[in-house]
Amino acid sequence: MGKRLFPVLIVVAVLFFVLYKGLVPETQIPATAPPTSTTSTSSKSSISQPESQRPLAIDEKTQANKVADYLQQHARLPDFYISKKEARAKGWNAKAGNLCEVLPGRAIGGDRL
Repeated sequence: MGKRLFPVLIVVAVLFFVLYKGLVPETQIPATAPPTSTTSTSSKSSISQPESQRPLAIDEKTQANKVADYLQQHARLPDFYISKKEARAKGWNAKAGNLCEVLPGRAIGGDRL
């Protein structure tokens, strides 16, 4: 009977752990504060531009729902998308993963498959 009970206990323990980790929110450790001179310059830039006028990060621009909405309205990809061929011509190397360094604010897309 011990041989049958052990796998059941393991499964119950794993399920409990998965459910517990899913229900308990993770606490985030606060980041250390940058030097005061950097903080003052970054706060000036954030004050000068309202939230709606700040450029979006590439992760925010390429969210599936935003791109899908744009496609439905305009029947084409947003202008920040670039084909692989165009990106390679401008210095992008897929193996190096340097798209953000070579073409900041751009995303790969639009190639015909």
